[in-house]
Amino acid sequence: MSIPKLLNRLRNAPWQTALLVVLIYAGWFLAPVALTLFRPQAPEPLTPNPTPTEMEHLLAQLPNQLGLIVLLTGIVALLAWWRPVGFTKPTPGALKFIIPPLLFTAIFFLYGFWQSRGSNVGYMGADTTDQALLAILVSLMVGYTEEVMFRGILFAGAVARFKLVVGAIVSSLIFGLFHFINLLGGQGFGWTVSQVVHATTDGFMYAALRLMTGSLWPTMVLHGLWDLSISLAHTTMQTAGDETTQSLAAVQAGGVSIQPMQVLPGLLYGAFVLWRWSKRKHVVA
Repeated sequence: MSIPKLLNRLRNAPWQTALLVVLIYAGWFLAPVALTLFRPQAPEPLTPNPTPTEMEHLLAQLPNQLGLIVLLTGIVALLAWWRPVGFTKPTPGALKFIIPPLLFTAIFFLYGFWQSRGSNVGYMGADTTDQALLAILVSLMVGYTEEVMFRGILFAGAVARFKLVVGAIVSSLIFGLFHFINLLGGQGFGWTVSQVVHATTDGFMYAALRLMTGSLWPTMVLHGLWDLSISLAHTTMQTAGDETTQSLAAVQAGGVSIQPMQVLPGLLYGAFVLWRWSKRKHVVA
């Protein structure tokens, strides 16, 4: 089969194509884990390695995120799905619905920034301004790649297969469940389940905003800034002293703990945005 015919078949089966891209996306994360299974096991160090800081974790993601940007943007270009994925101008008058979650994110970020001022490790654990800027860049890159994958490609496939609201729910569920992949990196089960639930409800809100604005750009920015705020909060907790650090470690290693504030804001605001979207004339990109 020629490449043009293959691309046409993929374009004509958007739901199946979207699921295929999700599998490719998952493979991107699973491949390094699989490779470690075939490497000789290194001897145990005499002294345990220190836990990576949030800054080190972010900087380590830079090559990975660059690769994902090239991969996902290349797939969108090959399929000529720029408009279905949401690389379009936002609907006039719809950007106001981004303001409440953006304000919440800004308050959360400023609080974490203020708390980190008393730390002896600098902004977000950065030794230099360049490191801090790279950390900000990586957070925004994560917002780009996750939104292109889940509110872009997957959402476009889901709404082609299901009704619009059902498509928003399905794409959000898959986005949340995808976070179980963090278990392979050694993350605790309870912490991961909490992350899955939070990602699902936030994903629902992002999907609602994607529908309302008719564009992927606003949710990319919002998602990137939220990830930046979370990273800053983790840095603050890691550098707040032994008691707080031990408390954070206990939560990460402990059982499932889901708080209402993890679920309700994204769920309720997403439902509100969908309700407002259903009451107005709209065009789905």
